[in-house]
Amino acid sequence: MNSWSLGPLVISAQQIPVLLTLLVGLLLGWWWQRKAPLVDGQRSLIDRLFTVLWVAAVGARLVFVLRFAATYAAEPWSIIDIRDGGWDWRGGAAGAALALVWITARAGAARALWVRYAVVLGVVMMFSSVVRVALTPEQVTLPTVTLHSFDGESFGSTELLDGRPMVINFWASWCPPCRREMPVLEAAQQALPQYRFVFVNQSEPLAQAQSFLAEAAPGLTDVYQDAYGRLSQELGSQALPTTVFVNAEGVVVTAHLGELSAASLQDRLRRLDPHFEGVTR
Repeated sequence: MNSWSLGPLVISAQQIPVLLTLLVGLLLGWWWQRKAPLVDGQRSLIDRLFTVLWVAAVGARLVFVLRFAATYAAEPWSIIDIRDGGWDWRGGAAGAALALVWITARAGAARALWVRYAVVLGVVMMFSSVVRVALTPEQVTLPTVTLHSFDGESFGSTELLDGRPMVINFWASWCPPCRREMPVLEAAQQALPQYRFVFVNQSEPLAQAQSFLAEAAPGLTDVYQDAYGRLSQELGSQALPTTVFVNAEGVVVTAHLGELSAASLQDRLRRLDPHFEGVTR
């Protein structure tokens, strides 16, 4: 997983196409609108751009929620909790396409300018998608980094591979999203023994980490310390929480930057294992 830190802002490679398109859209919309002032009743290019983005976001979220409807039915309020990163690109693409058709049909005198604007943004999106692919390594394998159990034993990270697909969660007790997602991961560890869930604490005193787990996730096992955060750095993570999904051969299949919900965990497990059937809650 590649991510970059800009002060408090962390950007993953998957976000590059949308962010670059938005930036170019804002600059281009401002520039072109200066050359073609609005008349009464017209909407600016930037207004139209944000309409497309909002519809795409709703579509992406809706399709993801429908895919995991049973999970969200247990906690309906979590449908609007987008901190779990639960989006489906197919719903986003369909929403954007519908919004583009609707806006183009209603653009009136500004239709030609809007179509040209939308085509340019489409080209930018395709270009930035190519950049994202170029920045993503073809294959990342689990590096060998020394970890310490809470009992003081030392392990090489590759020694944790035991023939099962593995989920590695990087966390710290001072991280609010880490604290919120811990019960979900604890439940999954207990319900899914066919996967190995490993929890790697990042650079905090042992007593502090132990105190947190005793309160928040007393049943958690396979917990280790990485005193200098080397394993997460080797895997390209710059923020907490990050969860990395590794196949039985030690190859990283996917990763999730940010808080996991039951639904987003299931989504990543399906990418890790096509035969995954679900999490028992």
